[in-house]
Amino acid sequence: MLDIGCGWGGFARFAAERYHCHVTGITILQKQIDYAKAFCEGLPASIMLCDYRDVEGSFSKILICGMIEHVGYKNYRRSLEIVSSSLQDNGLFLLHTIGRNTSTTSTEDLWIKKYIFTNGMLPSIQQLASATEGLFGLEDLHNFGSYYDPTLMAWHNNFIKNGHRTELLLFFELCRRISGKSPSAMAICIFKRGYYRRIPVDKVMLFAFFENRKRFIKAAFSAYGPQSHRI
Repeated sequence: MLDIGCGWGGFARFAAERYHCHVTGITILQKQIDYAKAFCEGLPASIMLCDYRDVEGSFSKILICGMIEHVGYKNYRRSLEIVSSSLQDNGLFLLHTIGRNTSTTSTEDLWIKKYIFTNGMLPSIQQLASATEGLFGLEDLHNFGSYYDPTLMAWHNNFIKNGHRTELLLFFELCRRISGKSPSAMAICIFKRGYYRRIPVDKVMLFAFFENRKRFIKAAFSAYGPQSHRI
């Protein structure tokens, strides 16, 4: 199995540990490689420094999870051609991404571009569908945005259980200064009221956490220094 943009090795470990997959994970960040190798130690997972455009070999399964957002609309087709040429006959390819309801060729929100998703671009279904024509047969298309409600509740419970940890105390204090709520509570209130049905899908999570984004950054910088936006 090929994991393109394997990050810190979370999926590679899950697939190798739970399903005994032989995973090849690729990333362009050395820090991620060092961590992922240690995280997957003893498992059939190989983590490599490799750009997706330089992939070699063939695989029965290929995953892109949270990486296509960094590719850009000009490279959707090329990236999927590479996946197609690397996928064995009757193989399976899974693409997971944050999506947009409408197509775009620019990053609209400069604040998100600067602090959250540098050079990131969220694809639409139309853009991805066009990029796959003639390469793949679509087996399933699934939107699980609404499933984030129980996920956020789980995050909330984990924050409460681990609220004594020093690194979380600063985060809690910062959120309380801004809105009087915990970070997970800010997100939960958005989903619980059903607002996600009226907010463009790609804005839901970011809107939930950074509703007061200008005040968030100002408070973070003044209270904890210029690196605080990375909390």
